[in-house]
Amino acid sequence: MPDSNDRADILIVGGGSAGAVLAARLTEDSARTVLLLEAGPAYGLDEIPEGVLGAAYVADHDHDWGYTSWGNHDQRTVPAPRGKVLGGSSSVNASVAIRPRPSDLAKWASHGAGGWSYEEVLPAFRDLENTPSGEDHYHGRSGPLPIRQRTLEGLTPGLRGFAPENLQMIPAVGVVLWTPSASAVPGELDLNVTATHLLPGSQSPTGGAIVMGLSVTLPESTGTLKLASADPKDAPLIDSNYLGTGRDARRAVEAFKIGRTISRQPAFARLIVDELIPGPSVSDGDAARHVFHFLAPYGHRLRPSPWEAMSCRGRSSTPSGPSKESTACVSLTPRSSLKCRRPSPTSP
Repeated sequence: MPDSNDRADILIVGGGSAGAVLAARLTEDSARTVLLLEAGPAYGLDEIPEGVLGAAYVADHDHDWGYTSWGNHDQRTVPAPRGKVLGGSSSVNASVAIRPRPSDLAKWASHGAGGWSYEEVLPAFRDLENTPSGEDHYHGRSGPLPIRQRTLEGLTPGLRGFAPENLQMIPAVGVVLWTPSASAVPGELDLNVTATHLLPGSQSPTGGAIVMGLSVTLPESTGTLKLASADPKDAPLIDSNYLGTGRDARRAVEAFKIGRTISRQPAFARLIVDELIPGPSVSDGDAARHVFHFLAPYGHRLRPSPWEAMSCRGRSSTPSGPSKESTACVSLTPRSSLKCRRPSPTSP
């Protein structure tokens, strides 16, 4: 709307993922005027700050509402990052673009969400994308959203130690292993383990660290969102109820143990100097207690994610792959941390 005194045909409150797209679609009709209200800043393409554009930032302080969620009796509060910028939380997710898996969409359809099967939404994903990667049947070339992908060769030595060399991985930030838990239903991949560099190297005595996120991606637990008062400026009361069922808690502990098992494999272990969090003094048998002390939101699917930390060497190795029943794909999660050795000048 060029003039603030003009009357809009449509008012949209909130310029997040849904509001911004809705405004763009509605204004494709030049005869229609739309007013989009957003509390955060709106940047031009050449003005986007590093806190929004950078792959190392998830909900940086300047573009986050600062909400917290009730955690549990061991960890009283858990961050609940929500983007305060045009684009909403999709603008503060380390610049990662992720599609849902076909099985996720199939579940929506099975609950009566007509028009939301994988085959039905694929054309919309194609129209959205502008990427040179992938097959034309699955990816778009001229959409409004630029997407660029890195190959396995673009990973750091530590992340290469996590990724199987024989897979054509294309991670934006890190590498994710999806795998079924012991209680998963057939065809379900309800756990993932992710290696990223989201923990600053300054927090490791070696100057390098790898974060290993351990996530329950299909939780049973449900939480609550309530108004704190009639004042819209008051933060809402959020109870995410992370790991609120016995099965969710058991699966989180299982993910923790899988992450530790991966860190002990020769291809990865040779890169690790020490485990920072929870530390080598915490045995696998004490994993349950650790899991409830270190919860964090999953950056792109907002699932509970216990984390551990290790320090690593910075040289390459011959990677090992996931077990036969596991599937590898690309994504991001929060954290575990490993100390890493600094690479020598001759290291690749």
